[in-house]
Amino acid sequence: MEIRQDIVKNNPLRFSRLHSLLGNDSRIRGLWEYHGNLSGSCRIKYLSDIADLSGLMEPERDHVFRICRFPDLRHGIFSNVMDCQIQNQLIIGRNLKDHCKNAVLKPGITSYYGNLKISYFGDFLKFVLPSGRDLYLYKPELDNSGQLSCLFKYNRTMQRKEISGGYILHLLEEAIVNDVVFDHLTLLRQNFFTPVLATSFDIVTEDPILNEGDEFFQDVISSVPSWLHGNTVSPVMCLSNTWSSEK
Repeated sequence: MEIRQDIVKNNPLRFSRLHSLLGNDSRIRGLWEYHGNLSGSCRIKYLSDIADLSGLMEPERDHVFRICRFPDLRHGIFSNVMDCQIQNQLIIGRNLKDHCKNAVLKPGITSYYGNLKISYFGDFLKFVLPSGRDLYLYKPELDNSGQLSCLFKYNRTMQRKEISGGYILHLLEEAIVNDVVFDHLTLLRQNFFTPVLATSFDIVTEDPILNEGDEFFQDVISSVPSWLHGNTVSPVMCLSNTWSSEK
């Protein structure tokens, strides 16, 4: 932690070095994304006051954290968003894997699974998510037994790994969750709230203490992104003078 604080104090504008040492902490990524820019300037607003990166942070004077939380986001998100009648994850995973196999066997032809599009072209197995975002797996292959595998990067080397239906389902669920969180974060930014971090479970904004601000915040996060086709993700608002990654 002392090394990280020293970097911020002595190299406030050297984002590439800062990012490599801070790693993947979600708060640091969020702070840079919304208080930095591609030229490399970086505003780490709370770092010097956090004794531990899993500890607490506090808002400025006369400000409050408004937190958009998604308590039930992962409960059946794939089935709901995909308009899939099947709820059993084993069956969904098996069906997804079969669609991926068919895509590999028929390059250039799009297969549909609910609101998901699956196709194979070039070196990529491509998924088009309901949000319109693309997700890729690299160099898919089917062996003689029909097992599906793809190339993954491990310690700077590419290794082929067999993938299961459960893995594909988990990958897509996490991508959909990220899309839901990102769309709500974008809505908050468009409505002049100030996100200071985002995780897979909540979005934290810091703004002045105003009662009308609380009501407006609730109205904003109640909006449903158009690609969800009316499915509600039921985010809730929390007010707090502290935030911690400890749940």
